[in-house]
Amino acid sequence: MATVYLVKALILGIWPFIVDRYGTRIIFTTTLVMISPVPILFMVARSLASQILLEIYSSVWWSSWDLLTGHASLGA
Repeated sequence: MATVYLVKALILGIWPFIVDRYGTRIIFTTTLVMISPVPILFMVARSLASQILLEIYSSVWWSSWDLLTGHASLGA
């Protein structure tokens, strides 16, 4: 969970600029596509390093989803 919160804390400040540049619709669609394979990828991630990298990848895209759907917060 520490990885998730660290990545979210860093990336939530960047997503608004990306959304302003490319538009909500494009970022929302891209986020949905990028999040979709995460459950399958977690099933095949065997090593600790691959799981941490996947957690970082997932956190980046889920933070975008949270921001666009109004659920962006760092609280539990």
